[in-house]
Amino acid sequence: MFRIRYALPAALIVCACVTSARAQLPVTTLTSLQPTGGKIGTTFDVMIAAALDAEGADRLVFSHPGIKAAAKTEPSALFAGKQAAVPGKFTVTVGPDVPPGVYDVRLAGPLGVSNPRGFAVDQWNEVAETAGNRPRAKAQAVEIGTVVNGVFEANAEDWFKFPAKKGARVIVDVLAQRIDSKADATLVVY
Repeated sequence: MFRIRYALPAALIVCACVTSARAQLPVTTLTSLQPTGGKIGTTFDVMIAAALDAEGADRLVFSHPGIKAAAKTEPSALFAGKQAAVPGKFTVTVGPDVPPGVYDVRLAGPLGVSNPRGFAVDQWNEVAETAGNRPRAKAQAVEIGTVVNGVFEANAEDWFKFPAKKGARVIVDVLAQRIDSKADATLVVY
């Protein structure tokens, strides 16, 4: 089996409405993160690709207690010998006891907890989509039993190639809508 997880980049829509002004705090909105999932029993980096009103957000909260996240750190530019959080980057650990499935992930900080997004956990090896796989001649090589994490661009094609044998059953699956993506993917196998 080989799966492709894709999420669309977020678009911001601004609407002007004529109403009376009300004092209200902004609401943190998590739109997209990359990658959108991970393999059971592994630790990997996750980046917030798009969020609104996320200033100071420093935590990822998962619906399964076996999935943990810590803010990614780097040496501080202001204080020698100290570490500083890298905004929007986290190190995620999926415990060995987490069953495969799609779980909720939320971004949390001073403005509260965001809306949930889907985060897929499975037992397959994970790879990131490589840049330059648009022309068929430069298709990204993928092994059977692999999840490809990537981002769609509107009206573009991504090419992948994998080893197959005559008579073998191969399942290719796109999880986009099952992880809250607005992507409407068309999958063609040659």
